[in-house]
Amino acid sequence: MLKIFLLKLNRIFAKIFPFAININGIKIYYDSFDRFIAIILWKLNILEKYELIIFKKFLKDGMVFIDVGANMGIYSFIASKKLEKSSAVETCVKN
Repeated sequence: MLKIFLLKLNRIFAKIFPFAININGIKIYYDSFDRFIAIILWKLNILEKYELIIFKKFLKDGMVFIDVGANMGIYSFIASKKLEKSSAVETCVKN
């Protein structure tokens, strides 16, 4: 029952809102309501706030960054802005 409700919510949501949000010059696409909420929380600096601060301090020039299981790729986007070489690997076709 909940799954059917969420599928209907996603269909309605897709008709109302755009499928991309710009965060710090990076256009992030999403395909469902829960992804939209996560992106908004990242944009408002609420989701993973402290983890991202530590991550940004950890990155240094010359490092090679590999994001295995990249999910939405927020860390990959940040690394790609700061480092010359970065890669993202998503092991699941449907996430």
